[in-house]
Amino acid sequence: MIYRFLYSRLIYPAYHWALRDGANSAIRELDHNEKLSAEALNQVCRYKLKRLVEFAARNVPYYRNVINDLGMTADEAGDPSNFARIPVLTKSLVHENRELIVSENLDGNGLDPNSTGGSTGEVFRFYSDWRSGSYRKATVRRNKCWLGILPGDPEVRLWGAPLDLDRAKSLRGTFHSLITREKLLSAYSMDDVTLQSYFDYCVRFKPKLLIAYPSALVVFARFCESQSQSIGSLRAIVCSAESLIDEDRKFIESVFGVSVYDRYGCREVGDIAQEAPGASGLLVNSDRVLVEVLDKVGNPCAPGVQGEVFVTDLDNYGMPLIRYRIGDYARWAEHDAHANSRYPFPVLASVDGRTLDVVRCPGGQRVGGTYWTILLRNQAGMKRFQVVQDEVAKLRVMYEREADSALDLEAYRKDISKTCGPEMQVEFIETDKFEHEPGTKFRLVLCRVQAS
Repeated sequence: MIYRFLYSRLIYPAYHWALRDGANSAIRELDHNEKLSAEALNQVCRYKLKRLVEFAARNVPYYRNVINDLGMTADEAGDPSNFARIPVLTKSLVHENRELIVSENLDGNGLDPNSTGGSTGEVFRFYSDWRSGSYRKATVRRNKCWLGILPGDPEVRLWGAPLDLDRAKSLRGTFHSLITREKLLSAYSMDDVTLQSYFDYCVRFKPKLLIAYPSALVVFARFCESQSQSIGSLRAIVCSAESLIDEDRKFIESVFGVSVYDRYGCREVGDIAQEAPGASGLLVNSDRVLVEVLDKVGNPCAPGVQGEVFVTDLDNYGMPLIRYRIGDYARWAEHDAHANSRYPFPVLASVDGRTLDVVRCPGGQRVGGTYWTILLRNQAGMKRFQVVQDEVAKLRVMYEREADSALDLEAYRKDISKTCGPEMQVEFIETDKFEHEPGTKFRLVLCRVQAS
């Protein structure tokens, strides 16, 4: 309690004051927005959108060309009534025009290189600017506060994003973990010895919050249940990066005895929406990210109707991502879900389709989906891939290579044999057709083996 007070009132503000990164200002702004009415918040969002689009039309070559081609001025482009005229942005367009989407006027702002394979398996590189980084921190803080988790409360993440793990292992990351009391545990490989060590650590560390991939958390929960063990210090669990199905949610809650909340986000824009007590659905951080749910011809979907998700980061001026297609499907909640919420934010009823399955190996170990992302991205030339498991001892790795590139498939086989055991048979299939069901997002790792 004393440390939490010191951290939130002294350590954290002083650290970001010294950095001059704007995080303290962003926190005050977002905390203020949360107290607004839904209409007042909407006005804030419209103003931020207007500023962003006008800036992009004047200072970003790609958007300057787009707006000129539409026959609009920067001021006209910034009018929210013209927003839907701006063409959507796809990963391929970003790839082809990456440097043209970078602002010519950073004005004290800066860029950090970033990348993701998402759940498509295709490497996507982009830039996040310092300004949006501060707002991302403020959004994370606010979303945790919804759950009663305050700055300085101990937290454990069962995670596996490469950039996050690399940062956690660095000297700066180690120091950051000690100060913030946020511990990152790898979700790459989850054998019983590793899971026991994770549980023992949680018992000592006493986290109030556990954040994890649903697939990894189910594996951890099954282990804890088999050992008749639980983590009594937990106050909330957040699942992210994959689809959280009701059956898994109920099971995890039954094992750990706390509520599980779904969080929706992506590395390109950060946290987009999250469940919260007293809300029916996922609250969209609309003062950070504009969300559109569109049908096949680009029209807004009515509440309850599934459509594709497009997002606009309202704070990334360094590399604006405007009307950016994530590749997910979602549905807006019915109007009464928002009316009955004590929060001013719009509500998504569901996000339909994000998942990284866990491969089950002949020796009993379980290998999380992120392992495959890292393995199959470690060679240049792998454009896209999918791992399909139809039997316990058999995998199909379907892949598409970059033009005129060579891949060392034997190196992949050796790594898979080391991780999954020599009994695992692996077939590599070069193709441009991958397996997925209509109306759902592509699944990077598709496991059809019944869980035991």
